[in-house]
Amino acid sequence: MTIVAGKLYTGFIVGWSIVLFSGITWLLWNRRMPFIRMRNLPIAIASTLFLHLYLLKICIAYTTNGHFTCSAEFWIMSIYLPFGIALFQANVTQLRSISERQEKLLTRQLSFNRTLALPSRGQIRHLTSRWRELSYAQKSYIFIACGMVVQFFVTGVLYGTTPTLQGDWSSYGKLPFNKGQGLCRKSLQWIPSAFWQLFWTWIYGPYELFKIRNIHDAHRWRLQTILCIVSG
Repeated sequence: MTIVAGKLYTGFIVGWSIVLFSGITWLLWNRRMPFIRMRNLPIAIASTLFLHLYLLKICIAYTTNGHFTCSAEFWIMSIYLPFGIALFQANVTQLRSISERQEKLLTRQLSFNRTLALPSRGQIRHLTSRWRELSYAQKSYIFIACGMVVQFFVTGVLYGTTPTLQGDWSSYGKLPFNKGQGLCRKSLQWIPSAFWQLFWTWIYGPYELFKIRNIHDAHRWRLQTILCIVSG
């Protein structure tokens, strides 16, 4: 039964990978189509690949019968999965950003001949002015990128200062492989990985849902965004 289940997992991940990369290839081939151009395709693909690596880890962990190292799982759970969720949230901000720009055009608040103002009253005022000129998507990208940098730094520090994550269980004596891996997975250093996942999914995600509640678009982009965030 275990062998059959392992084959099913392997077949699923192979089949899903073929479907996924076929879809990515189609998007890249037709990237000049209007309804694709309005999306941020590089971020969308990057987020999908990060999440696909996490799915691959889930399937491989079962088929290898538990011999999936704790250190590799730590990096996947602390970087690949939260980064995938964060980049996904960065991608869905494109809907709100385009909607806000359209509203500004309709209310004549956006000028096509706008030029960048020269700093006149100090660098801080100049930076504030430049920040206001950024679109909502650009501001979100900066915020999410800063969060990802902090996340990577915290993960690196935790990994570098935790011997058990590096496969050193000398403080516990001589332990079998499975028992040592079990102790590694119970350490408190895993808490930040759960925090980042919860933050991007349960805090930032609902915030975006609230902000796009009144958007009505012809391509059902808002409906797609709601379904994706709720699924996440």
